[in-house]
Amino acid sequence: MHRYRFARSPKWIFGHLIVLALVVGFVNAGLWQLRRLHQRRAFNATVERNEARPVSPLTDVLTANDGFGAVGPVLDRQVRVTGRYLLGQEILISGQSNTAGDPGAWIVSPLLQHDGTVVLVNRGWVSSTGNFKSAPAKGRPPAGEVTVEGLLTKTQTPGWFEAHDPAQGVLQSMIRVDVARMQKQIRQPVVPAFISRTSQVPADPGPIVPAAIDPPVLNDGPHLNYAYQWAAFTVLALVAYPILLRKVASDREKEERGRGPDDDPYGDLPEGAVVDDQGVIDLTGVGAGSGNRST
Repeated sequence: MHRYRFARSPKWIFGHLIVLALVVGFVNAGLWQLRRLHQRRAFNATVERNEARPVSPLTDVLTANDGFGAVGPVLDRQVRVTGRYLLGQEILISGQSNTAGDPGAWIVSPLLQHDGTVVLVNRGWVSSTGNFKSAPAKGRPPAGEVTVEGLLTKTQTPGWFEAHDPAQGVLQSMIRVDVARMQKQIRQPVVPAFISRTSQVPADPGPIVPAAIDPPVLNDGPHLNYAYQWAAFTVLALVAYPILLRKVASDREKEERGRGPDDDPYGDLPEGAVVDDQGVIDLTGVGAGSGNRST
């Protein structure tokens, strides 16, 4: 290992630590993606089981007395609810595209149930290029009693670095279907999830009728591919760095073999001086007649 003594110098030790930190980071990133893949598959399995179940009355599945934590096991259950829409309280959810990528918005309407509680209904997508600042009056729901069927959907909340809707005031347009935020401007207790509508009797009168939202896409997402990428980065670091060390050691050996007697960098040191493996010169023995200089 004499040829690798340079790797014990401070600058190379610092490089070793950087590579080690990168490898640890790559491994943890890959493991995190595998955990996300496991969560995604568990979510897909729950959705598939719930979608396969028959349509149930909403009150048998989830009520306004339940907390947000109760939504997970019943996510994407097919439910039915009867009541009347609270006209004039529709909320526009801006920045929503359809499956073709066309710009638009969702219209969410509060539906008052017979027990006096409210469930939010995402009635669907309407085309919009930013011309709507609130839900269009021509897209309002029927005034009388309706029966709605759809998928029970989890509330949407912003991430750490995502834009937030104003915390106060009555909003006519929002960024997402945030049930807790909408509860602040609805007097009645609200069910802690919303319904993505698939059918309604009677239908909306128009002339603007929101298009039904497609059910969630159930796949593994990009997590497995990302895990492979992090694994590739890990292998690259573990292989490339030793190759680099070997290359540097080889180049240094060739350089040393190519030196002539006059190329000795320590040739002018006095007798008795000692040079260690790190190139540090010790003059302690100078003048003591200790023999030949050691390199």
